[in-house]
Parts: sequence; C-alpha cells; structure tokens
Amino acid sequence: MSGRVLLIDDDANFHQLVSAVVESIGFECVCVRSGEEGLQRIEEGPPAVLILDGLLPGMRGEDVAKKLRKKFTPAQLPIVFVTAFYRDLRSSRFLTGDCGVNVLLHKPLVADQLRAALGQLLQREEAFDLEVDFDPLGPDAEARAEILADYLASTKEKVVGMRAAFHSLGGADGTAALRSLRMDAHRLRGSGASFGFPEISRLAGAIEDLVNRSGDELMMTGPTRARLDGLVEALGAKVRATVGAAPVAVARSRGWRPKVLLVEAEGPLVVEAAGAPEDERLRILGSVDEAIEAAIDERPDVVVLGLDAGGAEACSRMRAAGIGPVVIMSRGDTLAERLMASEAGVVGYVARPSDLDGLFRIASTFANPRIGTRVVAAGGDRAILAQIAEALAPAGVAVDPAPEPGELLPMIHERAPSLVILDVDSWKVGPQLLRVHRADLRLRQVPILAITEAADRTALLEAGAAAILPKPFEPAELAATVVSLLAQRQSGDVSRGRDPRTGLYDRSYLRRASERAVALARREGRTLALVAFDANAEALRLAHGSLAVDELLAAIATHLHAAFRDSDVVARIGPHRFAILLHSARRFDVERLISRELAALAKLDLGFPDFVPAPRAELVVFPEAAVEPDSILETVDSKLNAALEK
Repeated sequence: MSGRVLLIDDDANFHQLVSAVVESIGFECVCVRSGEEGLQRIEEGPPAVLILDGLLPGMRGEDVAKKLRKKFTPAQLPIVFVTAFYRDLRSSRFLTGDCGVNVLLHKPLVADQLRAALGQLLQREEAFDLEVDFDPLGPDAEARAEILADYLASTKEKVVGMRAAFHSLGGADGTAALRSLRMDAHRLRGSGASFGFPEISRLAGAIEDLVNRSGDELMMTGPTRARLDGLVEALGAKVRATVGAAPVAVARSRGWRPKVLLVEAEGPLVVEAAGAPEDERLRILGSVDEAIEAAIDERPDVVVLGLDAGGAEACSRMRAAGIGPVVIMSRGDTLAERLMASEAGVVGYVARPSDLDGLFRIASTFANPRIGTRVVAAGGDRAILAQIAEALAPAGVAVDPAPEPGELLPMIHERAPSLVILDVDSWKVGPQLLRVHRADLRLRQVPILAITEAADRTALLEAGAAAILPKPFEPAELAATVVSLLAQRQSGDVSRGRDPRTGLYDRSYLRRASERAVALARREGRTLALVAFDANAEALRLAHGSLAVDELLAAIATHLHAAFRDSDVVARIGPHRFAILLHSARRFDVERLISRELAALAKLDLGFPDFVPAPRAELVVFPEAAVEPDSILETVDSKLNAALEK
C-alpha cells in the first residue's frame, strides 16, 4: 500500500471528500469504516499515510494509533488524526505525544488543510501550488450536483432517523436510540461544513454536545429534553430547506447497488453465509441486537429482515432507534401479518430471493430514492408556480417555471424533466397541451400532473394526464403526489426491459428478440427454438399463499439463468411462466435439454414438505413450425395452455 493513503472513518460521506483530496495529489485512497478493518489492511502492508478518525465503532481512533506506534515509527507510518473533539492543549499533547500522531486536524474539515498536511507528509509540491482554495467537489457542475445530492440524501435520512430516535428516548430501546442520535449528530457535525453547509455542522454539534453532557437525563421529560427537541427540529428544518435549494442530480442507474444489512436467524438463508462471496455492500448477521448495533454504526441503505417469527417486532425496534428503511422477507401471507408489518414501519414485505442478485434487486427497489429531481411547472399564474416550487423544495425537487405556453415544449426538450406539472386553467390551450404532449413520441414517457378547478376531470385523463389534483391544492398533497409519480417513473427507468421480481428479461423484450430472430433465421436459413416453462404452482398458492409462489419463481429464475448460455434470451413471460429463446438449436438437442431441466426443477427444495415442483414445458422450433415473426411467442403460449388443461 506504499502508493496509497488509508482512511479509517465510519462516515461514508467523509470517504468521498477525503478521496477527492488524496487523488488530487496523485495517490489512491483506500477507505474502511472501523479500526479493526484498518489494522487488518495495514497488516497487509503499511500505507504512505493513515488518516484516522477519533470516534469509531468498536476500537477508538486513539487506541488504533497507540497500537500502531508499537510497530511503526511516525516516519514509517505518518498519521493524520481528524476529529471533532480534542480541541484543548492537553488533548493535543495526548494525541501528538502518547499516541504519536503526526498531524491533528479538526472537523468540519477544511479540504485545503488536509491537502497541505498530506503534501507535507508525502512531499508533494503540487499540494501547495493552487492559487485559489482547493475544492474537493471539483469544478464540473454535474459531478458537484451528484456529490451534493448524495450527501443531502443521506443527511435527510439521518435527520429522519434522529427524529425517530428522539421520540424513542425513555422507551425499551432508549439506550440504543440515544446512541443512534449521538452518532448521527457526530457525523453531521463533522461533514456539514466540509460540504459547504456550516449551519448543519453547527446544529448537529449542539445536539451532540447536549447528548454527551446530559446522557441519561434525556430519557426523562424536562427542559433539557425540550431543548434537544428544539435542536432536532431546527436541524430538520435546515436540512429540508437546504435540500430544496440544492443542485439537481441524475437518477440512479441500473448498476447502482445499495449497502445491505441482512438479518437471518434461521434457514433457509438467502445465501449460505459460509459460502457467500465477499461483498462490501452486504453484511449478514444472526440477531436483531447485533443488527441494531451494526446499523447505528454503519448506516446501511436498507435493512432486510429474514425473521419469519418476530419480524414486525424487530422492525419496530429498529425504527425506534432511527434505523430504516426495513424490508421483511416472510412466508406469512395473511392480511393480518401484512398489516402488523405495516404498523411496525416496514417498507417492503417480500418472499425470500434465491440468490444475491435477487437480494440486491429487492434492496434497490426499497432503498430511499435519490433526491434532486427536476420538474417543469407550467401555467400563466406566477403565484401558483411559486406555490408549487415552495411545496416541492423540502422534497428535494427543483422546479423550472414555464409561464408562457410557447416555452413549455422547448423547456421539456432542453431540461429533460422527470415530470411536468400543468395548471390547465390558466391558459385557454391548457387541455390541448396535454394532447400535444401525448402525440409527441419524444415526450410520451414524461408524465403530466394536471391541476384544475374543473369538477369534470374525465377529459383531462383521456387527454393524457397521469394524475389530477384539484385547486386550491394542499402543499403536502402536491408533494406526496409528485414523489409518488417520480418513484414510479424511476422504477420504470431502472427496470425497463426487465422483470423486477426475477431480474430476467420481460415479455416485451422477448417478443422483440423473437421477432428479430425469426426474421434472421428465415433470411439465412437457420434454426431456432422457443421453450416455455410453466411453474404449475396453483397448488402451492392455495396451500401456502402468494409469497411461497414468489419463492418458487425466484428459484426457477435463478436456475434457468444459470443453466442456459449467455447468448440465449431467458425471460419471464407470465405470472408463473418463463421462456428461453435458443439460436441455432435442433429439436433433438432441445428436447433433451427440456428433459434435463424439468428433472432439475422438480428437485428444487423450498422447505414445503407437502409440495413437490411439477413444472411443464413446451417448445416451438423454426422453421418446422410455420410461424410469423410476431406470433412465435403466442404459439408456444397456446401449446403450454393446452398441455396444462389436459
């Protein structure tokens, strides 16, 4: 690691900022979140410099420094100690003397200070050559917007968790709630000003100081707790206002993977823990108590509870500690069980996926959406446009106004918004604009939310409105409607062409692939086959519910995806049905393959003793079957339906 700088800090946002500083002077930054993990990395080879946070989960920063000084001198392993505490002379002497720290810097970190310290320790002259202050976020506007959107999204979640933890003080999990409150305040104190938001650092620091000073006194009502309530509320208001004024970032891409904390107390596991590949985005624990401690320290994007017994109670405990979002994997499929989970704060109630890809797909679906979305608000009443912008700012939605009809279409093409809000009453051509929008192939994918005083809204829906709100509108209702429409849009963008439950291609994609394949095979004299499998799972649904069927479908999808070639197209084409398009395939080979796969699928063990999988399969081979390019999928469907009816 001689060409690298190692950072040990439990705040993922701080990783991003420090990495930018380190990379600006030509070094690679390796980031870890605990002292134990950092020591393990150093055993593999010491870095050029260690940047060490003071308050860490488990082993504290000063303990890490003392341990390292028993093996490395300050010249062999320079240490930059970064902390929000230790500001007095006595503490400085303790760190530089007893702990052997080379440089002591205080949070919120000023990037120029860190850059200069690293430049001196690494003898990098370029660290001192800038005529202006160094900006770790970089000059690129789009990159800055994305970094700030990520930071503010995590900050917004921290504040929501802090509010939940505050309300849990004095309860059964009050100690965990207090610790969660303190840790999140500490992280925001150390990062807010570094990202350009000094008021966030100030308010978070006041909360942390009050928690450290008062401790258990906050478990009881009184003036100290009332002060804490006011500080948390003030921090929340400041973050909401900051989110609304922030630059706009792009939506998450399909390849984005959340950090997942999986809690599995009993089998069957989603993944066999002993054989699971190492993945820094996944941590597997076996108890709720362990998970609460880990979630407070690590702040995963999603917590997935695989606890069939007590899942709702576990979720309640996590939400009380300010931890979320939480997804429950269960086989319980009654309305009462789902209502209990909903009351506990569960955001997702799903069947167990059969592999890691399925787990991450579920986690991505229920992770909190990225803030920083752009919409266009169109209408002739500027006061209403201002109300829309004010209502959406706390949700992280930036509004571009279009006060003239002629500005709307050019602005949509130029800004590429995720949503259009149209005040249809303020222009005579308002309703017609809906039809113009719907008739443009480039605009059809952008939904329109119409607001109107009209009592009859049928014509607006027929003209293409995705949703309608009456005027005068409630700001909270407008914000909730917009967030819902944006979530639907983002989900569609990420999963387009894919079945979200299994990750396989969907029916529309297979249809297009089949049409192209038949046309090509006809032109070049090739053969191809389309095989369809039906899970035949009605008996399982009747006996154990729809979540049990979801488990079966996930297991079949995982098996089929692994069993066929990358060049084959494996898709889910119906509620219980899959199909595979095979190129250059002969009937004899395909029939043998079908027999093999039916036998393998019949051996799938989901742990239901009264159910044995009995899938069915049919195939269509071209050119043996005289099918048109657009009918091969319907042909194999018909054959499978006839086989199931016998």
